[in-house]
Amino acid sequence: MEPELFFFQDIDKLNKAVITSLMLFAYETVSETGRFSIALSGGKTPLSLYSMMAQDNVKNNFPYFNTYFFWGDERFVPNNHSENNFKRAKEIFLSKTNIPEENIFPVFPLYKKNIPIEQYAQEYEKKIKNFFAETLDDKSADTPLFDVTLLGIGTDGHTASLFPNDKALCETDKLVVPALAPPEYTVRERITVTLPLINRSRRVYFIVSGNEKQKIVDTIINDPEQAERVYPAARVTAKERLMWYLHNIKI
Repeated sequence: MEPELFFFQDIDKLNKAVITSLMLFAYETVSETGRFSIALSGGKTPLSLYSMMAQDNVKNNFPYFNTYFFWGDERFVPNNHSENNFKRAKEIFLSKTNIPEENIFPVFPLYKKNIPIEQYAQEYEKKIKNFFAETLDDKSADTPLFDVTLLGIGTDGHTASLFPNDKALCETDKLVVPALAPPEYTVRERITVTLPLINRSRRVYFIVSGNEKQKIVDTIINDPEQAERVYPAARVTAKERLMWYLHNIKI
């Protein structure tokens, strides 16, 4: 799929463009199906976007009551940990809106360290499958699942928690699996959605900020065959639109 590129020098303008696109798509989808599903990105890059999504002019107009929130990945830490993706999104965004609690699907509703990470991954996959049960019943791998998946990209080319050379990147069947970040990461144990799930999204929005990611993005866009051998993010596609929102990056 040919990626669509959107360039911004101002992060607020980028965020506004993403929200405008999401809002229009959400209304369109809710009018057709009655609900809108989105997998949120972790990390620091989307935090300013989430903050803007809690502003009055957005939350008073976005169909949040019909929107269902999942996560693309999560660090294997308690929900009150500073690096927990759900905690960050809840504090900045979710707790400041009228989103029903039953519309929010954190990876760890109740974190217990004595429960194996594999079990948490299986339980999250089960939640996703239950949510999309009717869609999955047709057994078609071409049928979209999430309406939107938001993604970032790391300086090693990882996305979600799909890291170079980790076995999670090679998963071809399961929708959610444990993952292991490289040693330089503060929290190595993760749970991540897999490429088979990401690539069944109707739309994927990559939000990338920082010129240190310039080379990675340039390779993914201009030399996709080489990029797929090196960068996990290069293996991402979508059913309808693959969109790259780039801040301080030139191609």
